Amino acid sequence: MSFAERQGYFSKGKKIVKFYQTYRKGNIKMEKFKITATQFIKGEFEFNKEQFEIPKILRVDFSKAREKYEYVEINGESTKTDKIERYTAYSKDGELAQFLEEKGMVSEIEELKDFVFEISGDLEKVKMFKEKGLTRYITLTNYAIKPKWNGSRQCFDGIKLEVREFEEE
Repeated sequence: MSFAERQGYFSKGKKIVKFYQTYRKGNIKMEKFKITATQFIKGEFEFNKEQFEIPKILRVDFSKAREKYEYVEINGESTKTDKIERYTAYSKDGELAQFLEEKGMVSEIEELKDFVFEISGDLEKVKMFKEKGLTRYITLTNYAIKPKWNGSRQCFDGIKLEVREFEEE
């Protein structure tokens, strides 16, 4: 019995075995990254979405959203521009918040734990919601899960949700 056949007994499906057999034959070409490089790594890696449980609906308080501006290098120095690159937003589990609202327990919503994420798409819509100080329920339509870069320590130290597109509920 080959290694791949033995692995088949331990996997829930045949995906692992099929991947191993394909990889063993050399049909998969993986992109290699230099472990010591630091410039290109940020923002290039994405995790498989199926590995994480993400609330389907988020209750976002856009009044607390913070802007992250784009920087350009001029004469060897990073200079802040007027262009917004993304927003950092705070939300709560939308389904649980809606349930509490239905039961008349609106004051309990603020006790739910905040969930921080980044919005890199639909920036004009976010800007409008922020200016009006709105709290909205949103559904994520396009998002990615990425390693979170810690700029002060110059390393990855967690994961982050990056929202590219969303719809209002």
